[in-house]
Amino acid sequence: MAHFDCLSKEIIFVEKNEESSFTLKDLKMFHGACGGGEITIVNDKANDADRWNCTCLRCRRNFFLWPSVAASISLTAIDGKDRDIHHDSKVSLKK
Repeated sequence: MAHFDCLSKEIIFVEKNEESSFTLKDLKMFHGACGGGEITIVNDKANDADRWNCTCLRCRRNFFLWPSVAASISLTAIDGKDRDIHHDSKVSLKK
């Protein structure tokens, strides 16, 4: 089983979302540290201690997102505002 670390000093890019109802799994997210590899969610949050386990498809980095971080990513997808998230990490709209 893969080990998932907490995000630290990284950036996540997210595409704008125009839908009125969506979950984190519906968003297109990208890992800034490796040049923008697509991030995929590899679990159902409800089955894994209330966190989202994610993997970058380019560099294979495994990390998790707490619900508060997921909420910030979702808000950025809606309004396009950059946000500081967990441990000096940021979420920004993908341009």
